[in-house]
Amino acid sequence: MKNVDGCWTCRLRRKKCDEATPTCLGCSSLDIDCYYGEVKPQWMDGAQKQKDMVAKVKADIRTSAARRRELSASEANPDKMEFTLVLDSTPLSRKQKRSIPRREAVSSVSSSHDASMQADLPFGPDDEAYGPVSAQQINNEYLMLYLDHFFQFLFPFYRPSLLEGGRGWLLQLIATNRPLYHTTLSITACFLSVAHFAASMAERPCNGYALDELSRRASISFASLQQDLQNLHQLDSDDRLVRQACIMDSIVYLQRFETLISNSEHFLIHLNAAVELFNQILSENDPGAAEDTPFDTILRRLTRPLWSGKILGTPWTSDQAGFRFFTALLIVDDIVASTALNVPPRLQRHHQALLTNIDALNARPAIDLQDFVGCQNWIMLQLANVSALAAEKHIAKQAGTLDMTKIVADAKGIKDILLDGLSHLTAPTPEPKKSNILDLFASRYQANTLPADSILVTRAWAHATLAYLSVVVSGWQPAHPEIRENVSRVLEFMTQAQTQTQTIFRSMFWPFCVAGCLAEPRQQERVREMVEKLEPRRLFGTVSQALEMMEVVWRQHDAQPDPGLRDLAMFFGALGQPLVPV
Repeated sequence: MKNVDGCWTCRLRRKKCDEATPTCLGCSSLDIDCYYGEVKPQWMDGAQKQKDMVAKVKADIRTSAARRRELSASEANPDKMEFTLVLDSTPLSRKQKRSIPRREAVSSVSSSHDASMQADLPFGPDDEAYGPVSAQQINNEYLMLYLDHFFQFLFPFYRPSLLEGGRGWLLQLIATNRPLYHTTLSITACFLSVAHFAASMAERPCNGYALDELSRRASISFASLQQDLQNLHQLDSDDRLVRQACIMDSIVYLQRFETLISNSEHFLIHLNAAVELFNQILSENDPGAAEDTPFDTILRRLTRPLWSGKILGTPWTSDQAGFRFFTALLIVDDIVASTALNVPPRLQRHHQALLTNIDALNARPAIDLQDFVGCQNWIMLQLANVSALAAEKHIAKQAGTLDMTKIVADAKGIKDILLDGLSHLTAPTPEPKKSNILDLFASRYQANTLPADSILVTRAWAHATLAYLSVVVSGWQPAHPEIRENVSRVLEFMTQAQTQTQTIFRSMFWPFCVAGCLAEPRQQERVREMVEKLEPRRLFGTVSQALEMMEVVWRQHDAQPDPGLRDLAMFFGALGQPLVPV
């Protein structure tokens, strides 16, 4: 179908368009976005927005040109291939697969491989000459900014030691996965844009665009990962596992980015896909030994052949470290989402094997959430139990079979565990400093958080869980003494965290949302002030949505005469769709 006057991109560039759809030849050859539509885009205003779009398209042309030049150079001289994301998606034989690193052989590759190798088309009469700095150099600088600064902001408690392999796996994941490579560049641009705004207090044109671009690229990335899922059957069992793990990592990675653009709808779509894939991976990997769990089996199969087995002090491979990290995030996201959806956590059947010490020989559980999100495992286990109890009560009430005696009895058991855990939760006593050669290699990023920060986060989660449990048993009664006490403690811990550093605020987002919804009128202004102090607020994801949700809850405080008809999930969905505070 022809489009009169061609695409808007060609009109912007003042080029003749062949009017091919869905992408015209000019845009396809340059690997840039091709915009069609009967309605003129808002940026085609003949003023500043149009100038900004011209600058953006020019930058895209330079980026794709540099990528094509690097691909040509690497094909001409493969021994001197530079760090780049462009991978060949041509199927390899088993012999060829074994000749290169496994992740590179089976990494997730975009179906929209750089197909165009044609010469760049000039932009127009005012085209700017390419500068001396290549797009790849700029991209590499963006990646280092992300690894050095932004990743730490998002995950301040994740400080893998040198012997665990550090964070090199993250660079490997990004470098071998084209969709996530571009998503990471977009998120870095978004962070930089917000940082510039915070520094100058002046809105910049790239700020809104960076957020829109992040959302667009995340959607493209997820579509590419769906295509990879469909191609899994073409791989042998070992390569299939590596690809499955890589895809799951990627989905959770994208899922977390959705929170930065306040997109709860896509977050839940990605969460569903990640949970299903994780369950599939575990079901397909039965333990090879009686003392092993499916998770142990997966980690063993993801190791390098030279390092097979459990060897003390052996660093995690990129595949292992990535799978552990994103498994931890997925467990937390699943639990938190269950409180917003009024359903049991879908991964709860794996909690015993992953979050507890199965036997005396295991000093630590397979996944210690404290190392990833700052909250200790026992709290997450009990929060999962409260969520499951809330779902059980909800279903029984709808079916007319509610047995409050059982609900109260089960709640008492959970409450006893929570109170006992809190009574033993004390700040760790610093051990005498011992000289260690590894101190020579200690990175500055490892000092972002302290053990006391984890205690603070765990306490906030514990008191929020107790408040949630009270709502499950007694209904929505913010004035109830137990609820008031626990809400006050959560707000106290949040204030303490903000006084020390805002970095760990993200790790306490669910407790903050619970306390905020249950806050009494005299506490509500305090909650608003906490949100106002988060600067720049855009770096805290859905916090603005959370405050909007709380305002709705506060206005409805006396709207429903029966407190038993109100619950946490109802208010987490007060804006029309569930808010998942992660």
